Amino acid sequence: MIWGLGRLDPRFALIAGLGFALPVGLSGVSAQQRPMVTAQNDKTEKLDALKQHDQELKATREQQRQSAETEAALKREIEQIGANRRKLNKDLIDTAARLRGVEVKIEATQARPLKVITNQRHISGANARGTNFVAT
Repeated sequence: MIWGLGRLDPRFALIAGLGFALPVGLSGVSAQQRPMVTAQNDKTEKLDALKQHDQELKATREQQRQSAETEAALKREIEQIGANRRKLNKDLIDTAARLRGVEVKIEATQARPLKVITNQRHISGANARGTNFVAT
């Protein structure tokens, strides 16, 4: 019985008080826990964002390193091509000079038989006329 001889039953008062105070108290505790959970979520999100940015930075640095290596390799190749071109030009100039020397010798060789033939004609003509001819 709730009311016993005009008095309030203490058990009922305790149950009623707990029934009222417990939900109010629990809602206060859960309200206090929500900001902590939200703060932890914010920290986790910030940490994840920092990790992602760190990974992006590492990837960018790796690309930069690869670009620098590629650039250095290309510079070496360009220098090698330049050295090869200079050597080729020198070889072409040397070959052209040797070719000119050979052409001069060929012309001299071709001119010699003409000179010999001309000398022979003079000698033959001189002998036919009866004069002495000394070839030079």
